[in-house]
Amino acid sequence: MSEIACPHCGRLNDCHDEVTDPAAAPKAGDMAICWSCGGVAVFTGSDGQRKPTEAELADIMANPRIRQALAAIAESFTPHQAISLTRSRP
Repeated sequence: MSEIACPHCGRLNDCHDEVTDPAAAPKAGDMAICWSCGGVAVFTGSDGQRKPTEAELADIMANPRIRQALAAIAESFTPHQAISLTRSRP
């Protein structure tokens, strides 16, 4: 999968490239968090992302794992460090 631009800030994010199982690759409706701005986006299925609707964002932010991931990004210096922090927390 190629780099995908954040719909909030335009940063090219590519950590999803590390997904080695095709079944685990992002699909339409899956969400992403931008390393640069912390913006939440929804995969479109056409190798792009869009901003979530207000209803989608409310559902996304109600998820404790998403809030944990956002906190890990805020605490980290690199995307890989944020991923490690998120995986190491219960």
